[in-house]
Amino acid sequence: MINYIKERVKYLEENGNFSKLKQFIQHNNYTTYDHCVSVAELSLYIALKFHVKINKSELVTTALLHDYYLYDWHDSTDKTHIFHGFRHGKIASINAERDYHINKNQKNAIEHHMFPLTLPPTNRMGVIITIADKLCAFKETFVKKQEA
Repeated sequence: MINYIKERVKYLEENGNFSKLKQFIQHNNYTTYDHCVSVAELSLYIALKFHVKINKSELVTTALLHDYYLYDWHDSTDKTHIFHGFRHGKIASINAERDYHINKNQKNAIEHHMFPLTLPPTNRMGVIITIADKLCAFKETFVKKQEA
C-alpha cells in the first residue's frame, strides 16, 4: 500500500468504524476493507497516470469510504440486501458523513459509484472511483486473494 494511503487508512481507523470493514466479505475471499484499499490505490494511480487535476486527499479518502455501509450484504436473512447494489452507496454516504464529515463532492462520488445501477457521478472523483471500483470488483470476483 502506498504510504499516503496507509496514513489515510490509519486516520479512518482511529476516527471512525473503518476497521469494521475487515469483518465483511466483499467479493470472493476479499473483505470490504481489502476492496476499499484496492479501489483507493487504483483511483490514485488513474489520477496520476492521466494527470487528472483533482484533490488527491479527497480522492483517496472517498475511495476508501465508497463502500462504508457497515453490514454483510451476503446475509440472506435480511431481505433488504437484495437491493444492495442500488442502495449501499447512499448508506455508505450517510455513514461517511456521520463519522468523517465528508463534503458534497465526496457524497456524490460515494452515492453514485454503482452507476449504471444508480445515476452517474457528476464529478471527476466519482468517475475515477466508479471505474476503479468496477475494475477491482472484476478482479476480486475471478481471482482469489493470495494469503500471506
